[in-house]
Amino acid sequence: VRAKTTEPFGGCKPSRYGVAEIAVTSSDEARRHRLTRFSLAIRPSSYFCANPNPMEKPQPEILELFEQLVPDRPGVECKMIFGARAAWINGNMFMGTFAQDLVVRLCETDRGRLHAAGGEQFAPMGRPMREYMLLPRDMHEDDEALSEWVERAFRFVAAMPRKAKKPRKAPAPRRRSG
Repeated sequence: VRAKTTEPFGGCKPSRYGVAEIAVTSSDEARRHRLTRFSLAIRPSSYFCANPNPMEKPQPEILELFEQLVPDRPGVECKMIFGARAAWINGNMFMGTFAQDLVVRLCETDRGRLHAAGGEQFAPMGRPMREYMLLPRDMHEDDEALSEWVERAFRFVAAMPRKAKKPRKAPAPRRRSG
């Protein structure tokens, strides 16, 4: 039995990027798999859909806005990450795009200020990322405000130590067949 829900379930709210679905194993299926109890799994709607990638690609307008906002400073580099654009300094991300939103990494004080101004904590796939915030979409038209928040994010992350590169893992030895 599958049921879609947009209502909070078990204290969890569905993501603003997808509707949660609840899959319940029937008692016949439970017996067939020798389960002693009913199984309840809460999964994103993408789990049951043909499209395995639930993340919405950024539109050209948001990518253009992102490119305009990236500071022209030494050491700043832009990369693709999970199909979105992100700006990095010293190996640490300070801003990026997610779906049709702009994401910035801020200190605790600035996160509180942005939350008061209508920003939300960045929680892709329902998992909050502690230092990252979504800029309010109504702020996308205000170049001055956007530039100020990007500058705050840049200063916060630029003060962090350079992120050490992880060593590459050695490839697993191939098994011989036969």
